[in-house]
Amino acid sequence: MANGYYPVIESLARGLDIRLNQRLWPRRSLSSA
Repeated sequence: MANGYYPVIESLARGLDIRLNQRLWPRRSLSSA
Protein backbone atom coordinates (compact mmCIF):
# COMPACT_ATOMS: atom_id res chain seq x y z
CA MET A 1 0.00 0.00 0.00
CA ALA A 2 1.22 3.49 -0.82
CA ASN A 3 2.14 5.66 2.14
CA GLY A 4 0.41 8.63 0.49
CA TYR A 5 -2.97 6.92 0.69
CA TYR A 6 -2.70 5.84 4.32
CA PRO A 7 -3.43 9.24 5.95
CA VAL A 8 -6.43 9.69 3.64
CA ILE A 9 -7.85 6.28 4.56
CA GLU A 10 -7.15 6.93 8.24
CA SER A 11 -8.92 10.30 8.13
CA LEU A 12 -11.92 8.75 6.37
CA ALA A 13 -12.02 5.92 8.90
CA ARG A 14 -11.94 8.44 11.76
CA GLY A 15 -14.77 10.42 10.15
CA LEU A 16 -16.85 7.25 9.82
CA ASP A 17 -16.08 6.28 13.43
CA ILE A 18 -17.22 9.70 14.64
CA ARG A 19 -20.48 9.47 12.68
CA LEU A 20 -21.13 5.90 13.83
CA ASN A 21 -20.33 6.80 17.43
CA GLN A 22 -22.72 9.76 17.31
CA ARG A 23 -25.50 7.57 15.85
CA LEU A 24 -25.01 4.30 17.73
CA TRP A 25 -23.15 5.39 20.86
CA PRO A 26 -24.14 8.95 21.87
CA ARG A 27 -22.65 8.32 25.32
CA ARG A 28 -19.31 7.47 23.74
CA SER A 29 -19.24 10.63 21.58
CA LEU A 30 -20.09 12.80 24.59
CA SER A 31 -17.40 11.17 26.75
CA SER A 32 -14.74 11.36 24.04
CA ALA A 33 -15.61 14.97 23.21
